[in-house]
Amino acid sequence: MLDRLVTDRLGNLGGEGVAARTLLRAAAVIGGSFSKAEIQCVLKWDARSLREALKSAEELRLIENQNQQLRFVHEDLRECLFRSLGDDATELHRALAACLSSLRPSDYFSRAEHVLFAGDEETSAQLYFAGLLQRKREHLYVPEELHRRVISMVEAIGNDSIARTILEAQNLFAIQQYGAAVALLENTEHNFPAIFCAERDYLLALCLLKSFNSNDSHRAKDLLENWHFLKDSEKDLWCRIHLTLLVAYVHVGNLSHAMRIERKIGSYYDSIAASDPGAEAALNVLRRKSNALHGAEISSDRCKKAVAYFGPLTDSPVPRNPAQYYMALCNLAGNRIVAGGFTEGIQYATLAVQMTTQEWPDNPPRSEVAINNLLISGVLAETLTPLAAIGVYDRLLKDHAAVADRHLILNNLVVVTALAGQLDEAMLLCTNLERELVERGKDDSYYQYFVRSNLAGLLHLVGKTPKAKKLWRTLETQVPEIAQEDRPYLLQRQKLQADAFREVSKGDFVGWQNYLPRKHPRVLGEGWRFFGRGFLMSDIQFWSES
Repeated sequence: MLDRLVTDRLGNLGGEGVAARTLLRAAAVIGGSFSKAEIQCVLKWDARSLREALKSAEELRLIENQNQQLRFVHEDLRECLFRSLGDDATELHRALAACLSSLRPSDYFSRAEHVLFAGDEETSAQLYFAGLLQRKREHLYVPEELHRRVISMVEAIGNDSIARTILEAQNLFAIQQYGAAVALLENTEHNFPAIFCAERDYLLALCLLKSFNSNDSHRAKDLLENWHFLKDSEKDLWCRIHLTLLVAYVHVGNLSHAMRIERKIGSYYDSIAASDPGAEAALNVLRRKSNALHGAEISSDRCKKAVAYFGPLTDSPVPRNPAQYYMALCNLAGNRIVAGGFTEGIQYATLAVQMTTQEWPDNPPRSEVAINNLLISGVLAETLTPLAAIGVYDRLLKDHAAVADRHLILNNLVVVTALAGQLDEAMLLCTNLERELVERGKDDSYYQYFVRSNLAGLLHLVGKTPKAKKLWRTLETQVPEIAQEDRPYLLQRQKLQADAFREVSKGDFVGWQNYLPRKHPRVLGEGWRFFGRGFLMSDIQFWSES
């Protein structure tokens, strides 16, 4: 009855009414609401034809426009039109699924549903698995019923073994058991659909990058380079892979290539921002990771946008995306610290620490990142004594014995121990740390430089100045390739602190730490407040996680 009424009303419009009915029937497949981009993509109409058909439907009050989103005025109307489709529904579902892969590539569950309605159970199962894995990655709640359904679907297409392996490895990644995850993922065969193999290699690369070993970084880069072709079929996965490939290139020292990837990803997400709600989220992930390529000041500005986007909306205390909000807060705290804004660092790190105490659906993001950034900002702002920081670092290392950033945390413990006047203890810690870096193959230049620079200072302070100066001279060619805006600070520090070997006496840890602020208080910019010190501490940020 309702379908006949709609047909009669549209029939009075002649050809325009026929077009409007065609549009409404296609829109009924999309859902109660739809965008112009979606319906235009499904129908493949030109802009003028679409505009005229929409105008007819709106004038008859069959649809309405709400904030650029079109809606059926009644759900009964949509259901009636949908039932009238018959066999045409299959082709429309197939067309919509193809459109969503371009317009909303990260909306895996919607894509999977429409592919399933189009009769492609195999592709639907793959997309459902990608959606399940996405929720696990984002630390979002996964209903047991959804988990069972997805596993049942991948079992039906014979891909349950790799699906279970990836999910188990994702759980290991979440608890920082990166070596175990690598062993598990490397054991899988390669005779599976591309989406499973690409998700496996993406997760494997993330785990390899946590070793801070140059060989593993090159392996991660090579793994990810194999998936350029996904841009034509799985754009969200392609972008996630490239967001991590960007970091892999940073780790191997190829910053120019990393910059090109950043521009490519940014341009892509900007191009689909109008149609894909996930595009803005992805752009803010890119902003969150800015310090991989850009100095602390630029990165601070971009991270603030990410914090604002992922954080609580105006009418709710709950963050839009808790995991991404936590990581953005940690990174923003780190950037403010490195830019010399220690009080702001305390502010953002405190918010991040508070988030670690809330309930999470599964394992919370790495809490030691927020705690470390809170400690170093407090010490540098002189609101926390080095002695108090030692106690917290000791507990942190006891509770997080196998974390990826353990060696940066140990480096910071070395510094606060020295600043507490415990030079022999600091010397022992630093010597053991340097040895451990060598034994575990952590040849990352950033790690090596920070630890050895601090070791040189300690050697001088305990009376081994010739050995200290020799080590310092070797560091002149080992200043790490950090962001081009920040590296000049390290180069100047390396040059100017050398005079402290002559002017600072044995045991004078305060003189060593404050030599540059006293002798050279204004060098380059605000970042000198962080870099221009005798001992180097390190913030910790989330870079590889996308």
